[in-house]
Amino acid sequence: MPVLSDKHRLYPNRAQVAGLEAMLGAFCDLYNAGLQQRIEAYRRQGRTLRYVDQAAELKAVRAGDERLSSYSYSAEQQVLRRLDKAFAAFFRRRKTNAKAGFPRFRAKSMFDSAEFRVGDGLTLRKSKRLGIVGIPGDIKVTWHRDLPAGATVGAAVLSRSAGKWFACFQVTLPDAAIPHKDGASVGIDVGLSSLIATLDGEAVETPQWTKRAARKQRRLQRALARGKRSSKRRATVRRNLARHSAATANRRRDFLHKLSRSLVDRYAVIALEDLSVERLARSMLAKAVHNAAWGADSSGRRNSLLVLSLIDGLEQFVQRLGRSFPAEGFARSCVQGEGNGRQGIGVMHGEVGPLGEVLA
Repeated sequence: MPVLSDKHRLYPNRAQVAGLEAMLGAFCDLYNAGLQQRIEAYRRQGRTLRYVDQAAELKAVRAGDERLSSYSYSAEQQVLRRLDKAFAAFFRRRKTNAKAGFPRFRAKSMFDSAEFRVGDGLTLRKSKRLGIVGIPGDIKVTWHRDLPAGATVGAAVLSRSAGKWFACFQVTLPDAAIPHKDGASVGIDVGLSSLIATLDGEAVETPQWTKRAARKQRRLQRALARGKRSSKRRATVRRNLARHSAATANRRRDFLHKLSRSLVDRYAVIALEDLSVERLARSMLAKAVHNAAWGADSSGRRNSLLVLSLIDGLEQFVQRLGRSFPAEGFARSCVQGEGNGRQGIGVMHGEVGPLGEVLA
């Protein structure tokens, strides 16, 4: 069953903004306390704590902390799972001899998201507003489109970005909702001067998002560098800089979604080459590569917004071919989604300080 994500803008009032920020602050303290407990357990006893070890103490922690007891229990479980995923990624990078990056303590100003289960901690009201445990009143939502009929909403991620609040819903569609589409196939080559070039001879020039925004970006960065730390003026400039960067990213994302939508409407099968861009992103072409939204995942392969938008088309079968395939050799194929396997976790016993003491 296909899974989509729908992102919608929230408009909380002042009291709700204060409540949301306090909630993220409490979750940040829980995350840091869990990290500190894991570090101390390994340093003193050589033990590696897992999610189940810390989740077993969560009820006792909530009983001794009024802040955490006023928020969703399942959302706090997701905070501990988030920490567990950070350690799992750290050990995976160690095995592959990549740059490990040990999990770090998080500042409250940088802890910008929380995950909820819809119906448990976060509720969709009949008035089309959001109700969140521990937040006064219902939060206004701008629904730019309705949720698909017959879809199941499983989880939601509440996030804060450049002073704005968003909710991203995980929507599971029934298999019958994906019609089979017949039509023409096309191979696509991506570049820097031309964002894409198809086998039909069509070429789309890359808009210079970064170049257009550079002048204001430099001015705001210089003002931020001149500002005194912890001053109100520096906080204002920092907020303006974040909003400017977010506006540039939104223009890039909007263009790529519209481009991918046009390709999805015209073709039934799209074959897209897959290049390794990790080194390109460190070379003299780095600025152009990032301007064209050539992201790189942990394997160093492209994970661009265009690719993600094409896959979200759902009617499409998209293939990402390696560099050894010429454009004329693109073939029909299908991308199969991979399920998320769960790693078995064993319970350990020993004399380690409880999570509640670390949090205190």
